[in-house]
Amino acid sequence: DEKENYLSNIYDEIEEEDIEEDCDYIRFSENDKWGYLDLTGDVYIPAKYSTASPYSVVAVVGDGKKKWIINEKGKQISKTFEDIHEYEHQGFFARVKNKGKWGIVDRDANVVIDCEFDKINNLPYIYTLTSAVKAGTAYIISLNDTTIREVGKYSDIQAVCFG
Repeated sequence: DEKENYLSNIYDEIEEEDIEEDCDYIRFSENDKWGYLDLTGDVYIPAKYSTASPYSVVAVVGDGKKKWIINEKGKQISKTFEDIHEYEHQGFFARVKNKGKWGIVDRDANVVIDCEFDKINNLPYIYTLTSAVKAGTAYIISLNDTTIREVGKYSDIQAVCFG
């Protein structure tokens, strides 16, 4: 598209995936930093992050050492974490890492599952169950009501599958 080609000539990189995925804002890079453009191509948030996820209502950004979540106004709404995976489960939840342990936050950056797991598998797109491991014990986590059910003593567990 003509607008995309024009923007590509101005910025180091434009994330075409954000256009294809109907994100609220489009990531661009300039001088090895990431920012966001609005859908008209104007700078919405200047390029100041070392990492930036797709932006639909909220986004995960970072400075190379820590990551945090920003809202639609670009305001930080979460504490900083060691790591945050992009939002999953239709954009409602994200896995976060603090002090070497994983937990889950919701779209408002509220911690819904404490950072106490050694591993939390991908959060499914449709189904509401995921799996996790803590100290050699496997668990099933329900994203509906954030209940945690112990499955047994296992060193690892795969993602929950239905079929």
